[in-house]
Amino acid sequence: MHSQRCPTCSPCGRLGKPVLIEVKPSSDYKAGLAQLTDQLKGRGPAIDVAPALLSWLKGRELSTPALVFDLDTITARMQALAQTAANQNIACLLAVKSCPREPLLTTAQQHLAGFDVSNLAEYRALPADLSGKTVSLTSPQLTKDYYLFAARGNRLVVTVDSIAQCVNYLQQGAPFPYVLRIQGGQLLPTSDAAYTNCSRFGFTAPMLEQLLQRPDVQAQPPCGWHVHHGSEINSAATYQFLMAGLAKLGAQLPEPPAIINLGGGWHSVEKQQLNDLFALARKVFPEPCSVFIEPGQWFGKGAGLAVGEVVNKSGDDDNLGCVLNLSMDCHLRWSSPRLLVPVQLPALKFAKVYLGGASCYEADSLGCFMLPYRQDLAHDTSLGLGCRVLLSNISLYSLAWNQGFNGIAPATEYWLRNGLALEPTA
Repeated sequence: MHSQRCPTCSPCGRLGKPVLIEVKPSSDYKAGLAQLTDQLKGRGPAIDVAPALLSWLKGRELSTPALVFDLDTITARMQALAQTAANQNIACLLAVKSCPREPLLTTAQQHLAGFDVSNLAEYRALPADLSGKTVSLTSPQLTKDYYLFAARGNRLVVTVDSIAQCVNYLQQGAPFPYVLRIQGGQLLPTSDAAYTNCSRFGFTAPMLEQLLQRPDVQAQPPCGWHVHHGSEINSAATYQFLMAGLAKLGAQLPEPPAIINLGGGWHSVEKQQLNDLFALARKVFPEPCSVFIEPGQWFGKGAGLAVGEVVNKSGDDDNLGCVLNLSMDCHLRWSSPRLLVPVQLPALKFAKVYLGGASCYEADSLGCFMLPYRQDLAHDTSLGLGCRVLLSNISLYSLAWNQGFNGIAPATEYWLRNGLALEPTA
C-alpha cells in the first residue's frame, strides 16, 4: 500500500501540538481510512485509556515488554457493576480465570459478592477470609473433595455440565447446592449474532431429559441452571434470549429454580443496557431465587496498556514493517490491541504499517494499522528503532496468559494504585 495524501487535514494549516490517537488494526483499506478520518476530525470515540496510565508512563524509563494495569479504574468498574446488579439483588462474581493475580483478587474481595473458580489452584489463590462471599465452582473435570472449596468461610454453589459429573457429585454426598450448565446455543435463535450450534460444555436438551429421569437425580434434584455463553459478540438481545430459554427449562424442575447463574461474556454489552437486563432477570426469576453473573474481562476495560519497543524494521514509507519486543502469543493473548500513536496536525499523508511480534512464529502478528503522518512515517509516528510503543485495549486475560516462548521472557507486570506502582512482577 503506497502512502497517499491524508484527506482529513489541509496541508496549509498551522502546525498544532501532537495529539494522541487510538488506532484499531484494519486489514481493509477503506475501513481503516474511515476510522482514521473519524479520529482526526473528532467524530470517533475518545481514547479509552485510564489517564493515570499515561501520566505514570510519561518520562519514565521502563523495562519492556511490560503490561500495566490501573487498579483505580478496575475498582470503579467493579463498584459500578456491583451496584447496578445489587439494585436488583443480583450477585456479581469475578471469573478468577480472567486474571488470578493478588491485586485483582484482593480488590474483588472488597467490592464483589464472590468468585467463579474452576479448580483448587484458583480457589487457593483467593484471599484467606471469604466470609460472606459466594464461590461458584464450574469445572470441566470431575472434582473430588468438594468440602475444600468451602474451607474459607464462603458459600459454595457447584455447577455440573455432564451426566458423569453429576453422578460423581451426588455419589460424594456433598451438602452444597448444585445447578446444571446448559449449552447457550440451545437457548439462542439462529438469528442471534452470538449463536453457535454446539459446545463441548453443558447439557443439550436430550442430555438434560436423560439426566432428569435418573432416580438419584430425582431424589436430589438440581437447584437451577447455569449458562455461560462466552461469545465475543454477545448483545443485550443474547441475554434476553438466554433468560427466556432458562425460564422455559424451569418447568422441568420439581420446584421453581432457586439459583440462576447467567455466567460471563458481558464485555460487549453497553453499560446503559445493563440496568434493563438486570431488571428483566429479576422479573423472569423473582426472589427468593439467587441470580449470579460472572464477568471477568468487563472489569479491565480501559484499565490496561502494553508497553514495548521497536526492535527491528523493514521497508520504507510505502511499505513499513516493525517488529516489537511484545509478542501476541506470549504477552497479548485474548487481547485486540490498538496502537496509541502521536499525530502532528495537520497530517499530510497516511500509510498502512504492519506490526509483528518478537517470536520466530510466522503468525505472531499484531496487525496492520492505518497511520497519518507529515513527512517521515517512522519518525512522525514514533515507530523508529528503539522507540517506545503503547498498545491499548489490553484484556485482563493477557495477564493470565502472560508467558515466555522462543527465548522471549514474560512481560513484566505493573499494577498502579493512586497513581503509584505496586511492586512489579515478572
